[in-house]
Amino acid sequence: MNLSYKTIKNYLSSAFLAILAMLAAFTLFCASFAAAAPFNDVPKDHWAYEAIDKLVQNGYMDGFADDTFRGRKVLTRYEIALTLAKILTKVEDVESSGGVISPKDAEVIKSLATEFREELNTLGAKVNNLDQRVTELEKFKKNGEKLKWAGCYRVTDVAVWDRLTTKNDGDNDDDNFDEGDANGLGKLKNQVNLKLTGKPFDNVETYTEIKAFINSATKSSNSYINKSDNTIRPYLNLYMSDYKNDRDLVMEKMHLKIDSQYANVRAFNNESITKLNDPSILLNSYGRNVFNKYSSDTFSGIETRGTVKDVTYNVSALKDWNNTSDIYAGRMVYMVPERILKTTTAEIIFGTSFVEKAFSYSNRGDFSQVNGVDLSFKFTDIGTLKVMTEYMESRNGDRVLYGGSSTEILKDDGVKLDLEYQLENLTMIFNHYRYGKDFAVSTARYDTLYMDTDFDGDKEIHNNYGRESLFGERFSRLTLKYNIPFSDEQALRLEGIIQNKKWEYNEKKPHKTDGYEAQKFSFQVDADLAKDMTSKFFTELAKDAFKDEVGKTYTEIELNAKLNERISSTARFSNAQDMDYINKESKSFKENSFYGELSSQLLKNIWGKVFGERRIKYIGWHDANTADPSIENTEKLIDETGFETNFTLTPSLTLKLTTASQHNVYNAYTLQNEKFNWFTTELTEVFTDKLKGRILYWWKNPQNHEGKSNDNLRNLVAEVAYDPTDKTRMRLRYGDFIDSDQNWKDIETEKKLSFEASTDF
Repeated sequence: MNLSYKTIKNYLSSAFLAILAMLAAFTLFCASFAAAAPFNDVPKDHWAYEAIDKLVQNGYMDGFADDTFRGRKVLTRYEIALTLAKILTKVEDVESSGGVISPKDAEVIKSLATEFREELNTLGAKVNNLDQRVTELEKFKKNGEKLKWAGCYRVTDVAVWDRLTTKNDGDNDDDNFDEGDANGLGKLKNQVNLKLTGKPFDNVETYTEIKAFINSATKSSNSYINKSDNTIRPYLNLYMSDYKNDRDLVMEKMHLKIDSQYANVRAFNNESITKLNDPSILLNSYGRNVFNKYSSDTFSGIETRGTVKDVTYNVSALKDWNNTSDIYAGRMVYMVPERILKTTTAEIIFGTSFVEKAFSYSNRGDFSQVNGVDLSFKFTDIGTLKVMTEYMESRNGDRVLYGGSSTEILKDDGVKLDLEYQLENLTMIFNHYRYGKDFAVSTARYDTLYMDTDFDGDKEIHNNYGRESLFGERFSRLTLKYNIPFSDEQALRLEGIIQNKKWEYNEKKPHKTDGYEAQKFSFQVDADLAKDMTSKFFTELAKDAFKDEVGKTYTEIELNAKLNERISSTARFSNAQDMDYINKESKSFKENSFYGELSSQLLKNIWGKVFGERRIKYIGWHDANTADPSIENTEKLIDETGFETNFTLTPSLTLKLTTASQHNVYNAYTLQNEKFNWFTTELTEVFTDKLKGRILYWWKNPQNHEGKSNDNLRNLVAEVAYDPTDKTRMRLRYGDFIDSDQNWKDIETEKKLSFEASTDF
């Protein structure tokens, strides 16, 4: 073959270009491969070192291959990816065996997998599975953030050595685990309170509160075998326990809340309700109502509330705490917007309310119902004027109001007016309430409907100026307040009250107060006389609603003064007189009292107080001028003096000492004269910020009228408190702490040891 020079030249040129092209392609291929699996050095301070170290410590690897990471050597990304692949394999094993990866570890793994994704792909790791795993970990982390839980675990036990010296009252007023203060070691008590709050969505909340307890061993229960049916066999006794007494699991509270633009819904069990927020609080929890000595604390039901434009509404359907009554309530409020009022100095609100409580559906009239409309407004043009008025109409069954068997439905109404005006230093308040004799609201607290009355729980009646009920009341009160500032350190505050009560006559419930008025007048002056000196003067006349009632008076004068930087003093005098409680000589009941106190920071580490009080009751009374003479209604002189001091012995050790004496002298019953001396000391040591201890000892010596000692009573209490964390507490106590009321100090030392440990979580 004859080849010309030109031909050979062209051939070589083409071959050379082809080789160059191949080299270029190979270079690009290598560059591409290098991008997929680079072997760049990873510096010693790269965050991946710390992240993988943490995962290894949490058990995702037994150790580093070839001691790779020890000493923080410079590694390639490929070497770190090898370790990460092993960790991901461990994660897969944990999940396949039913384990759960913590949200914190999930976040670390996700970050590492994202950083070294390409290297893992080069190693042949299942990237799709990896993506799915990371997504699941992220989802788990997010769900973990939406579920919050908290609670408390408590363990207690009590051991009693000598029952004869232990007050046997069931729980001794200090805990719930005395078990009658029986001798020996009591049952170990374990209690758990768990609260779970879930937020599956931003506008949805679930809540569950669980209470559980177990008290040592259980005992069998035969309570179910007495049933008339035979569906439950006695042999089940082998598998049953007395859950009521020894162990129990209670779903204490639960609710589901759903919030939306126009309606916020809450469905709940065994929780407090949201009051209607009406002027009279027609729907309430806690407090006492006009029918019972108490009102329900917890309810179950559904509440819906929301706002549509300028109207706010509340609707409730409820069961009371023992599921014996149904309650339906609703309220709508319209606040007049500024665009209509065209002023910022006025506020006008219209409201309407409805509440019904059905006690039963088997008898006609077993319900109480009320409808109300209210208007409130506020003006701030000249001073501040607030006015609230409410009209209510009630319907009650006769059996509900008066306890009879009649099926009559009684209808009546009530009106409230509250007015307040404030102009500079002057404030005027006027209250006027009028209720019909058959007006009542079974769900309202009596102290939101009525004023200046109290409930006697023992007699289950209202102490209402001689009247034992509230129905049919007409009440008016005028209050005037005036502040007079003289300087920064001197001022005078005056307050006067005039009030009147009377009641509509009720032929079904006649009362000795019918046709009469109750009145009260009071006046009070508070004065800041100087920088460190204040005084108070108060006087009051109260008249019950009885014929020829004169009334009771009470006057009190008090002066508080700081004599210097270390010494403070208090002096108080009071006089009480009941001019309608008289003896045979027409002497009315009188009582005078004087109290004086002087306290001082004697030294830097010593504080002391001296106090004394003298009370004279039934002044001038004795058995000769008293209709029914007794120790309770003869002149009685009571003198009490004492001294109290606190010593700071060391920065961690404090000592408190108290000594006191009380002497009771009876005018006509000298054989009943008595004297008490007592002494208390309390030593407190703060060993560390977590460990504290204290010992309290008291001694009391009562003496009869001859000065002879009846007995010496002693009590010793010791306690060690250890709080290893801010949420964990342990207490070990010998004896029982003593009530602050001196009259309770007649109990000998209770020889028992109690232990308590608890932790929040």
